[in-house]
Amino acid sequence: MVQKIPDEYAAPVRIVKTAEELSNLGVEFGAWSTVNVPQIGTNTGTLTPILARRPSRLEAEIIIPPQSAATAIVLAHRADYVSNPANPQGGIIPAPAAGANPIRIPYRSQQPVYAVGIGANATIIVLDQAQAAAQAQAEESVEYIPEEWESEGSGGLDTGP
Repeated sequence: MVQKIPDEYAAPVRIVKTAEELSNLGVEFGAWSTVNVPQIGTNTGTLTPILARRPSRLEAEIIIPPQSAATAIVLAHRADYVSNPANPQGGIIPAPAAGANPIRIPYRSQQPVYAVGIGANATIIVLDQAQAAAQAQAEESVEYIPEEWESEGSGGLDTGP
């Protein structure tokens, strides 16, 4: 036998995602690539970014393994910053010598990254991690619960008397 719930006990419910739920999203896509970076001044034409612009990027990691000949790597967000051999602009990272540990650089931006080697061509390893497009869009359109509306213990809106 089904009983009807009296109207005074029923309340409309609105389901929302909290910031805590969104912070635990896993990576949807991860791609490893090994990039041969030209020596500064020897590249003819347009430099190719080691990381392309990606709005859904969650995080990337740039790994500089020990180099046999390059003395440093220059990283920048614009190709023209690393095109002038007399005055490279950007982050200049000394290359680890043979037998040393690789340098790991976390990168948390949507912007592209260009690289050149100083002294010789260089090798860089890149891990690019992105969210699923649906998750990236969901974070932009989520309705958050203001803290003053949260009732401790109920986990939602406190609409009761």
